Amino acid sequence: MSSPSDNDDEKKLEIEYPTSWGYRIIGSDEAALRAAAETVMRHMDFQINAGHESSGGSYVSLHIKAVIWSEEQRLEKFWALANHDAVKFVI
Repeated sequence: MSSPSDNDDEKKLEIEYPTSWGYRIIGSDEAALRAAAETVMRHMDFQINAGHESSGGSYVSLHIKAVIWSEEQRLEKFWALANHDAVKFVI
């Protein structure tokens, strides 16, 4: 019988690099989110597209798409976005 951690390892997604990867960032100010994306993704080719706005207008989302070259780079960009003051959530 296998342990839960063994099953988790079997379910881990394998990503082949380089790959086109997307991040969705959510915050309260679209201009600040765009500036955050520009800062974190600088020196890379990337696209930013508008996402959704909450019904009350409190939150907006942007979609970022870029070619990512390694697991390390993918996680680095995720955490840099997540730790930016303008970003509330990263998906």
